[in-house]
Amino acid sequence: MFRQFLLISMAAALTASCATPPREPELTSDIVVIEEAQREDYWVTRQDGVYVKVSGRRIPSGCGRVVLRYVIDSRGDVYNAEVLESEPPGGFDKAALAQLAEWDYVPAESNPGRIPVQVTSTVNFTDQKSDC
Repeated sequence: MFRQFLLISMAAALTASCATPPREPELTSDIVVIEEAQREDYWVTRQDGVYVKVSGRRIPSGCGRVVLRYVIDSRGDVYNAEVLESEPPGGFDKAALAQLAEWDYVPAESNPGRIPVQVTSTVNFTDQKSDC
């Protein structure tokens, strides 16, 4: 029994020591604070359309809205995402943050210097079964 515990402990320690540390944001210049309407002047997403199907995740039924603030670094990666407000409170926060993490940003043609930005965006959730 002790031997099995020791082996499991050693395996856990080795796995933890091999874990890749989180990447630091890459900033080619100071972060520019922009409005949501300006985001496409700096960064565009590769996703088509406004509605993205969230598959494999359990999200609340009904309708909701989450306002997020986050940084898009010079690689197009999202950092420092935070929920500023949500309706219903807390109902869709995890789903909105998970969706944001999946967005793939590429620099707009007007942003060849890959200027990092801080943006506030609203994510709307609509359930096809609900009248929102």
